[in-house]
Amino acid sequence: MSWLGAQQVLRSRLFGDGLPECMPGLDGHYRQLLELLQRGIAYGQSTSVLLNGPRGSGKSLVLRRVLDQLNADPALDGSYTVVQLNGLVQTDTRVSLHSIANQINQAIDEEQLETGSLADCLTSLLKALKKGSSKQQSIIFVLDEFQEFTGFSDQRLLYNLFDVAQTIATPLTVIALSPHVTVLELLEKRVRSRFSQRTICFRHSLSFPLYLDICRALLFLPSTFPDTAFRDAWNKHIHETVLLDQGVKDSLQYQHELSHCIWDLRRLLSIPICYMSESEPLVRTNTFLQSLSQPYEDGKMTMLRGLTLADICLLVSLLRLSTHQRHRPINFEMVYHDYTKFAAGRVHLVSKSAAVKAFEHLLSLRLITWDSQHNRRGAKNIPKLFRPIALCVSGTQIRDVIHNSTQFPSMELLRAANALTLG
Repeated sequence: MSWLGAQQVLRSRLFGDGLPECMPGLDGHYRQLLELLQRGIAYGQSTSVLLNGPRGSGKSLVLRRVLDQLNADPALDGSYTVVQLNGLVQTDTRVSLHSIANQINQAIDEEQLETGSLADCLTSLLKALKKGSSKQQSIIFVLDEFQEFTGFSDQRLLYNLFDVAQTIATPLTVIALSPHVTVLELLEKRVRSRFSQRTICFRHSLSFPLYLDICRALLFLPSTFPDTAFRDAWNKHIHETVLLDQGVKDSLQYQHELSHCIWDLRRLLSIPICYMSESEPLVRTNTFLQSLSQPYEDGKMTMLRGLTLADICLLVSLLRLSTHQRHRPINFEMVYHDYTKFAAGRVHLVSKSAAVKAFEHLLSLRLITWDSQHNRRGAKNIPKLFRPIALCVSGTQIRDVIHNSTQFPSMELLRAANALTLG
């Protein structure tokens, strides 16, 4: 029944909290965060760090891998405590304090919470950890959905956490996770001044070879799998048969153009794994191909079908500019100028004011967004029409919507879009 054990391992990895043995494209982030936490625990250093990147880019995956590594190190046993908060669950300061107290097995003095300061209450909780311990204990605070904590009253919790993190008396590391690229601008000045400004950036820009490496890492059985013969046969089958099949590669290429999100990839790979059975322990390539070829559509395709002609034309212009001017900032004024050039004589031109409304509509749908790579602090002072923007849909999606729609002059727009290397 080795196939059943293998299926359980893979399903745990793809559906649950199981981790692959290696993380292609994320090893640098993993080492950076691991060294930071090991140094903080070993030398009693206090610091803070922000893990910033789009959803599905691997922030939580790297953090879980690092915490598992620390937990597996016998030299660090009992020398640190992890407190995890989520801004979507702990929705105010009081709830957060009670959650902290529960996780460190301490009781909150309600009278002190009512009459005293938040700093005194938090400090008393942290001091309670030292009682009965012969060595200094480090505390690791994990603040998931960090942008939600910035909405707490006066940001008192963040202020006191970062303030304590600057002291030597209580070794404390604050790890914040957020998908918002401008989250630090949401911090009050007094809070930002106490943040270490250390940021680990995660990106969605995965090349297709790296995308295939991630597929391989997700599908490979670990070296700890008990049946080594089945493990070797499975890994060889995935590496030499499945991932080298041209049909499978074409299907994965299409998914790569739609989304670089690791969560989407895990969801996609989970389908063929469910077909493992005693009669077919090594899932055939045809099964993988049929599963990967099933109609897959994200919410963006539904939104694209509801766009107006002006919306689609602006997306085509942004796609054209993104292809011709890679790694250079692009703003609305540039997009509108390109739109007036390629659309003249092909489709009905709209006024600039109407184009601005279409631009704001695309921003609200997050089909385009502010470009984090070229936006720097102070970008809010730049007029909106000159602020760098980025396309959030692939050329393949735009082309498919134009081709399959009856409300657009497909031939003219496709000619403009197909003149480029899409994707």
